[in-house]
Formats: sequence, C-alpha cells, structure tokens
Amino acid sequence: MEVKVVREDQKRLDLEILDADQSVLQIIQQELLADERVEFAATNKPHPLLNRQTMSLIVKEGKPRKAFQAACDKALAKAKELEDSVVKTLQENVGG
Repeated sequence: MEVKVVREDQKRLDLEILDADQSVLQIIQQELLADERVEFAATNKPHPLLNRQTMSLIVKEGKPRKAFQAACDKALAKAKELEDSVVKTLQENVGG
C-alpha cells in the first residue's frame, strides 16, 4: 500500500492510496467521523479499473495528519481486538 499526499493545509488533508482495499479505508473513515475534532471525512474510488482511491478529511481543530494517524491507530487496535477474539474462540472450540 502506498500513500501520497495530494493536498494539505492547516485544516485539510487529501490522500491518494494505491493498492488498498476499500473496506480498510471505510474503517478509517468511520474512526475519523467518530472524532469530534473532524468535520468531514470521505473516501472515493475514482474509477473501478484503477487500483487507487482517495481519502479527504477536514478538521475543526487540531492538525489533519494527527487526526488521520489517530484514526489509523484506533482502526488497528480494533482489528487486533477482533483477531484476539477470533483466535480465542477458535482455541476454545478445538475438537468441538
């Protein structure tokens, strides 16, 4: 996965993400929208045949890069929590 900054200012960050699954970006978007400092967050797949997507976010306060990093960290923590739960469930049900 490759991330390129397309546009950045004090309130806005626009990214282009190559080789990313749309569902991953939607999870990050959900985390961004749950952040009260974020005013707007959206993903877009400009063309179905291209393997690139965009993500844009606008913050009410703070720095957009920090908001994006925090959302990524929260998404990663939730993925780890899910992984741990699945592993535990599968171990408990071995031989069942």
